[in-house]
Amino acid sequence: MSSNNYSFSKLIDGERVKNLMESFYKITGIPSTLIDLQGDILTLKDGAWIAAGWQDICTNFHRANENSLKNCIESDVTCSNNLSKGEEYSIYMCKNGLIDVAVPVYIDGNHVANLFTGQFLFEKPDIEFFRKQATKYGFNEEKYLKALSKVPVFSEEYLKEGITFLKDLASFIGETGLKQKKLQERNHELKDSENKFRSFTDGIVNGLVITRFGKIEYVNPGMCTLLKVTESDLMGKNLIDFMTISSREIAKHELYKLEERSADVKNTLELELVNSDGDVIVCELRTNVIELKGKVYGLSIFQDISERKEAERLVEESEIKYHTLFDNAAEGIFLLRKDKIIECNQQSLEIFGATGEDLIGSRPYNWSPERQEDGLKSKKKAMEYINAALEGESQSFEWLHMKMDGSKIFTIISLNRLKVGEEYILQAIIRDITPRKINELKLKKLTSDLKIRFKILKTMNELSEFVSSTELPLDQVFNKIVNELVNCLQYPQHASARIKIFGEVFLSKNFQKSNWELKSPIRVNAENMGSLKIFYPDKLPFKGEDPFLKEERYLINNLALKLGDFLENRQIKDELIHERDKLKSILDSMEDGVYICNPDYHLEYANPIILKQFGPINGKKCYEYLHNRTSVCPWCVNDEVFQGKTVKWECYSQKTGQTFDVLDTPLKNPDGSISKLEFSHDITLLKEYQKKLSHQKDILQTILDNAPIMIAYLDGDGNLTYFNKRFEEILGWSMQEIPQFNILKKMYPDHEYREYVIDFIKKSEGKWGYFKTKNRDGEIIDTSWSNVELIDGTNIGIGQDITERKKIESALRESEVKYRLIVENAQEGIWTIDSKGYTNFVNSTMADMLGYSVDEMIGKHLFSFMDDKNVELVKKEMDRIKSRVIKGQDFEFRCKNGGVIYTSLATTPLYNNNEYTGTLALVSDITHRKIADDEIKKSLKEKDVLLSEIHHRVKNNMQIISSLLNLQAIKIHDKEVIRFFRDTQTRVRAMAMIHEKLYESSDFAHISFSSYVNRLISQLFDSYAQDPSKIKLNLDIKDVNFNIETAIPLGLIINELVSNILKHAFPKESKGHVTIKLENFNGQNLLTVEDDGVGIPPEIDFKNSTTLGLELVNTLVEQIDGQIELDKSSGSKFTIEFNEIEYEERIS
Repeated sequence: MSSNNYSFSKLIDGERVKNLMESFYKITGIPSTLIDLQGDILTLKDGAWIAAGWQDICTNFHRANENSLKNCIESDVTCSNNLSKGEEYSIYMCKNGLIDVAVPVYIDGNHVANLFTGQFLFEKPDIEFFRKQATKYGFNEEKYLKALSKVPVFSEEYLKEGITFLKDLASFIGETGLKQKKLQERNHELKDSENKFRSFTDGIVNGLVITRFGKIEYVNPGMCTLLKVTESDLMGKNLIDFMTISSREIAKHELYKLEERSADVKNTLELELVNSDGDVIVCELRTNVIELKGKVYGLSIFQDISERKEAERLVEESEIKYHTLFDNAAEGIFLLRKDKIIECNQQSLEIFGATGEDLIGSRPYNWSPERQEDGLKSKKKAMEYINAALEGESQSFEWLHMKMDGSKIFTIISLNRLKVGEEYILQAIIRDITPRKINELKLKKLTSDLKIRFKILKTMNELSEFVSSTELPLDQVFNKIVNELVNCLQYPQHASARIKIFGEVFLSKNFQKSNWELKSPIRVNAENMGSLKIFYPDKLPFKGEDPFLKEERYLINNLALKLGDFLENRQIKDELIHERDKLKSILDSMEDGVYICNPDYHLEYANPIILKQFGPINGKKCYEYLHNRTSVCPWCVNDEVFQGKTVKWECYSQKTGQTFDVLDTPLKNPDGSISKLEFSHDITLLKEYQKKLSHQKDILQTILDNAPIMIAYLDGDGNLTYFNKRFEEILGWSMQEIPQFNILKKMYPDHEYREYVIDFIKKSEGKWGYFKTKNRDGEIIDTSWSNVELIDGTNIGIGQDITERKKIESALRESEVKYRLIVENAQEGIWTIDSKGYTNFVNSTMADMLGYSVDEMIGKHLFSFMDDKNVELVKKEMDRIKSRVIKGQDFEFRCKNGGVIYTSLATTPLYNNNEYTGTLALVSDITHRKIADDEIKKSLKEKDVLLSEIHHRVKNNMQIISSLLNLQAIKIHDKEVIRFFRDTQTRVRAMAMIHEKLYESSDFAHISFSSYVNRLISQLFDSYAQDPSKIKLNLDIKDVNFNIETAIPLGLIINELVSNILKHAFPKESKGHVTIKLENFNGQNLLTVEDDGVGIPPEIDFKNSTTLGLELVNTLVEQIDGQIELDKSSGSKFTIEFNEIEYEERIS
């Protein structure tokens, strides 16, 4: 693999490309590699592939097996071949079942390699296919399918994004390779230049020497040959050492000026060199200065002119011989000084038919026509040849001369510069070639005629093919023919052409009509429709009867026939095109989508509706274009259509989200083939409307079915055609019975009454009418009916069963009578006021209660019956009275006689349409009860004082007991007995503290337990803790109140558990933590007492303990109806769950 003979692998940085591939694979999961055009994977110097992400299924299976490897190479070559056709990239399904993609790499316009990706799938793999593959190639199926599971699956959209990167990477590789190629080319050019220099200097016969300050730094082989020495004999020596003594001074002086770049240096010298044999060699020395890398060197070229010197001598000797030959030469010879003839030989006189006096002193162009055959002026052209020869360029050319008698002669002239002394003259040798030239002109004319005939025949063939195949408009066809026709004739610059057809005329450019014309008729369907003519001007020279060649006659006749056939075919084609355009115009203007596809699924036509919906076709197949699929649609009906069937179906497009009503029908083409013509009508909105309509219908039906009223539909004739479920439930008729008989007749048997009902429903205008209606069981029920008139003049009847309402109304009338009797005879006062507080009703009981008559109270304000204190109280409570029912509100009222009564009111606000209209109050006289309550309160206050004193005395007594125990303990020396006394003492103090709290409390039923526990724990720490600073107390007691029945046992429980902890949990004054928590969850109390000390020994069962403390705890827990649990996992943690014991009243 190479790019213009440069190895591709040497033009790229393989390591960098591999790193880019690996980064690309880590980001996208897409593998890649670099493969040459022969399908071989490129490698680094160590043999590693230039690849990344290569799948195990390929490396370990497909490319590791000789047979499956052929599929891999075939895939690589196929992708590469597709790319050679100019594709940007190629996608190929490898026969091994995986997708391969190739992107071309170009360097300097040459396709040199391919960047491959692949070894992935577009959809989940067909496991059965790969099972068969494993069997076919002898792979281990389990390992092969495991490798398959690692093959990634990408969407085509995702792959396209990856291909974009690979195209950029391919471009990067190409650009990098191009830069490397150009660098190698530059290195090659430098090396080639050096080789050329050496090849050039080595090939120079003359001696070449490069010196610096007179010392030789380079010599070529020619110089070595000249002096008969080797290169080493000369290098570093002084150049003048190899010259004769007479030449050394000249050379030394001139070479010094040369390196000093003096202006008067002589560039050419004649010097004498001495070779190793001692021979003297006469040389011509040419010198120059060259500059290399900022240094100045002298360049000297020695040319051995020994032979030339000898030749000059011989020339002088041969001068006499020359003049002898000059005068007797077989060709004419001129000697020219510039452009003037200074000498001529005898042969030149014979050629021109002139004398020496005629020629000498004249100029060559005097013996020439004004212009040469090519149209250039003879003088100007002659001077160009003369000047070139004078510059040392020998000239040889043909020339048209004129003899003395004016006749033309053709000659060949050779011009050469001769040096005569210090002057250059020209020698012109003249050869008369007139006979040969005449024969050449005849041959040229014959060749020209043959070319004209060939051009005519070629044009005839081209125009015939053009006429047979062109689709251009007629005017363009005819204009092209008349202009092309002229160009192929024997005299195109003079010819004109014309086509006259259907009354129109088409002329060639610069058309000129003349008498010389060649005409051929144009016939269409055997009728003469026009003519084709060509014209030549009258003055055109020709031989024969007219200027036209037989080939031109044949061309005109044949072209006229072709035009006739063309016009016949064009008429037929135009008719077909017209019909096609009509059909296309119809299809293009249709509001429905239309397209045509062939049996290969390629779209041949799509109207604007389709193009608007799905975009440009771009050569796609129908399933690609319409459904974004890569294979034929499962629902495709093409097979049926191409068998001649017309298929109507409904299609949903995933691409546009639209639904179409589709009609597919076969379309026969002029060549007999069948295409599919599809009409697609967008019914998306219709589907949505149908869905909405169905939904609305369902909603309406649901409303009708669940409506709490009867709904019946009456047609224009008053016939019942529909009713809802409520109608069926109330009247018992079903919809199935409508066709069987007239239900209205059953409901209203009397004809006049039925007509009255129907007429009312039709004209009720939203009013309700009341009717007696007969149900299916023959029962007469009360109904009310109204109507809704529809836009088509029909009516919907809306009815209610009011039988129960009628009964209620009757019952209400009876109830009203009873209500009045109850109100007037009620034992409680009934009082209603309006929204402003004025009395609008009182019963006689209320009036009697205040010593007024009913009439005296009506119209008076509520505040008229209260003192100022109660008025203010009512004003404060008025917002509450207006908003909700209030029971048990106590008020004082003033009686008519000035006395006061105590009452208890139950008030109810009255509203009408959400507007407050007043208040209804039931008033009870509680004057006697109020007096009794005051007496009881006075008695209770006296008892509270007594109870407080009792608690105080109990507390004092317990303090006395504690002091007695303390005094007794002082006289006892038994530690166990002392411990017993102290425990008892703390228990007494715990109970005494409860009574102290009750004494200090205003509420004897409850005490604040939080402050009690704080004080209790403080005393326990003082009594039992050896070093309180080492034990950290965490106390979390919520602010709760307990009655005495709960507080005393709970206090004793805390006393026992905490004292036990302080005595046993932290031996030898060790540090620790004690936590006491009391909280309430959903009405349930939870007490937690825990420590992180040594804990209770595992052998002790605390619920069956014989120790007094734990036994007392269990007893007290049962007393407060609680549950106790012990957690020994870390120290000891007692958890007690209990409810507060109901308080028992002590005073009755």
